[in-house]
Amino acid sequence: MITSGSDYGGHELAPQVRYVGKLLLALLLAAMLAGCQGESADVRYRVIANFDVDGKPFAASTVMEIRYSRVTQSLIGAGGATRLYGETLIADIPGKGTIYILPIEHQRDGALGPVWANAILQTLGIKSSIGSLADEDFER
Repeated sequence: MITSGSDYGGHELAPQVRYVGKLLLALLLAAMLAGCQGESADVRYRVIANFDVDGKPFAASTVMEIRYSRVTQSLIGAGGATRLYGETLIADIPGKGTIYILPIEHQRDGALGPVWANAILQTLGIKSSIGSLADEDFER
């Protein structure tokens, strides 16, 4: 006799069996992704905006952080990634209002793109792109 819950005769598997199968698949994928991780480096920096307000200098600043990661043994060929912490410089200009400066720029295709990830590398004298950071780049 074939009962519901078995995989015989076109019947569905029991919910517990499906759950265990999904759990095993998730664990396998997590283990594969963990093998892709490589070296990472964090860079904290201060962004300063200088203004001329009614003929007087005014400055506002914030601290941001970028994590550069090198991806090794990638299944999709990605060589690196970045993660930005801290998103906006807020300048409260006395008597004038508030200005919000986002760390993005308009690209030629109209999309918005990050500014700081490549700018920090250039500031540090690193000529490699994010996807091809070398050991020397991480040391710097």
